[in-house]
Amino acid sequence: ERYRAFHEQVCRGEKRSLTFEIIGARGTRRVMESSAVPLPDPAGGFVQLAVSRDVTERRRAETALASELNDTRRLRDVAARLIGENDPSALFEAILSAAIEITEADAGTIQLLNPDSNTLTFLATRGFPPAMTAHFAQVDASSTSPCGVALASGSRSLVEFNTNTPPGSSDRLHLDLGLWG
Repeated sequence: ERYRAFHEQVCRGEKRSLTFEIIGARGTRRVMESSAVPLPDPAGGFVQLAVSRDVTERRRAETALASELNDTRRLRDVAARLIGENDPSALFEAILSAAIEITEADAGTIQLLNPDSNTLTFLATRGFPPAMTAHFAQVDASSTSPCGVALASGSRSLVEFNTNTPPGSSDRLHLDLGLWG
């Protein structure tokens, strides 16, 4: 409908541009931009000279740039709070909120490592059920959780959650609370 209106306006003598999306034979989506100018028709009225170009990559770059600008603004706002915030828990909540928004995550935590006891304690948490945050409020190297395994090994811990996880394990808690599976 928009494309038809675009052509009708040009044929009435108006210069026009239109951005639209097409779906190719293989299902690929492309963003196109058409510009058209009217040319007088010797028989009366107008015909048009139109040029179309694929602007998909430019649109992707614009979207990425807008997202990065938003992330930068968000980080600037958090940095400003770092300077003036007297409430550490509010500050950690702001940092976590920014991190979740920037990474487009559903949930997240900020944990503090106590090097003397080799334990992790939550400073901020969002998106997890209360049972989960209570269970993992403090984790040490004896825990079978991903964080406990990482503390014990001193390196990153990757865990595959599946239904074969034994009952009572911290990994099973993730599954039972519907967080992975």
